[in-house]
Amino acid sequence: MCNSSNEGKEFTLRYIQRYLNNIESPRLLDVGVGQGTYYSLLNQHLHHPFWTGIEIYNPYIERFRLRERYDQILNIDVRTFTPDHKETYHVILCGDVLEHMTKEQAVATVARLHKHCDILVISIPIRKWPQHADENPWQEHVKDDWTTQDVMQTFDTIIASEVGTGVGVFITKGNLNLANPEKND
Repeated sequence: MCNSSNEGKEFTLRYIQRYLNNIESPRLLDVGVGQGTYYSLLNQHLHHPFWTGIEIYNPYIERFRLRERYDQILNIDVRTFTPDHKETYHVILCGDVLEHMTKEQAVATVARLHKHCDILVISIPIRKWPQHADENPWQEHVKDDWTTQDVMQTFDTIIASEVGTGVGVFITKGNLNLANPEKND
């Protein structure tokens, strides 16, 4: 299953559109691309964005023609991905990703990615949501019982959120300030 709930997508679109409103050629990293949901949601609303996508399951890259949409596609596991120190992104999207790993792996992944972005978007089921692997062995929900409280206590850099009946979207502050470089220390 490489698609996701529509809950939180409108909030994500509005927040990112507002955040990147005056940015020419914003850089986005889409983690766990699947069928390219976030690309489809955001691309037409941004000014010449540069998209990097991470997709662990190689067959999705061909099936959903991701190389035709993304500027760069990486067939890797985000848990072992460490961007080069020069790689920076205005926005990193972790949509329907963190529930596919242990809590410890999710915390380590977010901490590593925060060093390379302005903001990081977490979209995650916030109730018990078991999911088993289909053809894609990485589809199984490893931690299938995140709650809003658990997310809020685990990630202490949340600056905005919207919680639905099944999915929560949490915007976290990264370590960079690319959108407002004059405010960088």
